[in-house]
Amino acid sequence: MNHRSPVAIVDVGSASMQLVIAEMKEGRIHILHREKKLARLAEGRTASGSLKANFKETLKCTLADFVQRAHEFGVVPRISATATLRSLRDREKLVGELALALGAPIEILSGFDEARLVWRGVLHGHPRFGHCPTLTVDVGGGSTELLGAFSEKPSTVASIPIGSLVTHRRWLGFDVTRTRRIEHARSRIKRLLAGALTLSSATLPEFLIATGGTIQRLVRVVEGRVMGIEEMDGYQLTRDALVGCVATLCRAKTPAGRRSLPGIDTERADFLLGGAMIYQEVLDALNGEAWIISTSALRTGLLLREAESA
Repeated sequence: MNHRSPVAIVDVGSASMQLVIAEMKEGRIHILHREKKLARLAEGRTASGSLKANFKETLKCTLADFVQRAHEFGVVPRISATATLRSLRDREKLVGELALALGAPIEILSGFDEARLVWRGVLHGHPRFGHCPTLTVDVGGGSTELLGAFSEKPSTVASIPIGSLVTHRRWLGFDVTRTRRIEHARSRIKRLLAGALTLSSATLPEFLIATGGTIQRLVRVVEGRVMGIEEMDGYQLTRDALVGCVATLCRAKTPAGRRSLPGIDTERADFLLGGAMIYQEVLDALNGEAWIISTSALRTGLLLREAESA
């Protein structure tokens, strides 16, 4: 695939929003510009299913900045939103207002489409996974996607409405993490994952693949240092290392304690434990030995799709 003109995508996640501008050369993605804003949109969802006014303003302003940046490269970005916006009762109204104000197309990805784009991104970075049974899991801020595949085409897809931020908002809290809360959260995670994991285990995956920012940040805590994307791609996070990481995060108890851990992303220190627990529960339920990290995932899939349609 060759596409010399730049393409731009915006990923509106439950924890962060990211802009990526790239061009395709000889089937490879060359990043021209990357920008991220931690917005924590999952915390802004009200009980009635709308987005609080201050979070709407953050969303609008951040997207306006991203669109302007893309215009500087001569391109209009395609904006894709995932779990938090997907769960809003007034999502169509909000998306319509934003698209009109920004002059850029906005879509809300279904859990199914999100998982398929994750898989496409994984295969772009790791073609070998297209020749054996796999299970890919992406724990975001607001949802967890599980995608089983026997070959290059996915066979089973599940999207579960829990992620790292949601786990803390519902059960763990953002202050002192107490043992009782941890046990309660673990039981709820198990219950919510049960159906999807029964389906996924039927595929007998040869490889368990983990994608997304949460797993990358867990690797950094395990290693106790900041690591680049290239170094993490293909990294194997063993069950023992993950269990040890969860224990370390639990012992730290407070966000301040976690921010002092070597390798930690200080901006996400208060909700990393929730994501770690989800990855551990999936691995334990499938009796897996390790996660293989793919840093090529959703945004790669979005860029490939955009390059094709441009």
